[in-house]
Amino acid sequence: MTAAPSDDPYLSSVLADAEAGRVNEGELEDLVDKLGTVVGDRVREFRNSLGLTVADLADRIGMSKAMLSKVENNRASASLSTLARLSTALGVPITAFFRGLDEEHEVVLVKSGQGLTISQEHPKPGSDYSLLGMMRGQHQRMEPVLITFTEPIEHFPLYQHGGSELIYMIYGTMEYGCGRSRFVLEAGDVLQFQGDVSHGATQLMRLPIQFLSIKAYGNVNDPVQLSP
Repeated sequence: MTAAPSDDPYLSSVLADAEAGRVNEGELEDLVDKLGTVVGDRVREFRNSLGLTVADLADRIGMSKAMLSKVENNRASASLSTLARLSTALGVPITAFFRGLDEEHEVVLVKSGQGLTISQEHPKPGSDYSLLGMMRGQHQRMEPVLITFTEPIEHFPLYQHGGSELIYMIYGTMEYGCGRSRFVLEAGDVLQFQGDVSHGATQLMRLPIQFLSIKAYGNVNDPVQLSP
């Protein structure tokens, strides 16, 4: 049996494992049951979002109300042709019915004051760098860092790194440089730029200053650069 192609990476890997015989019978039964539950939940969710009753949707796809109810409650499996009709009737792609199949998502919570303090090569008084977690996806990495300045600093290093960076000003005022450009950032301002452009704070104009720096790396193998 050849597995049908899927735009869902998790579903594609599961189908490939099943086809290659890397899933035992018990695991396959559990997967089928989980798949039925997820599909049923999604059908009900999309139906309710359109304000349709079970009878309304059943009529649209040419299925009995009783059978559609069984699909929504995982007492009957929906065939590919049924999913295709449901997809058309509900206005969603077929892959939307499998959302939630892979429930293992990385979630990082850092409570207030519990960020990891980052040691600087040449630490300056009145400056604090706090890493607020690090998340690595299959093809990307994200690093949020909370930076606080409480004392004047005369000389600022410039930085370059892979990926892109976003800065959100929380309070205070500072001048920030990106290449040859200079920007005055105040509370609520957002600055976004490519990391390979030389960048960094150039003047602390109103202390104290605090801002959030979020780096996004498109390649998980990009070297880690934990300072702004």
